[in-house]
Amino acid sequence: RWRFDLAWPALMLAVEIDGAVHRIKERFHGDVEKYQALFFDGWRLLRVSTKQVRNGAAVQMIEMALK
Repeated sequence: RWRFDLAWPALMLAVEIDGAVHRIKERFHGDVEKYQALFFDGWRLLRVSTKQVRNGAAVQMIEMALK
């Protein structure tokens, strides 16, 4: 039902890159619903900014989460 920017289903880990599109009011409410569903289904969600993607911090966090 949901799409993620990155996901490892076997590890129940999803990554969402929060760019400008996530600040649109209608998109924001849909994201909240998705994040709540993930929580209740037992997934871990890592939200990162586009700045963190550009400077490499996001990759480091994903590597830590995968360990």
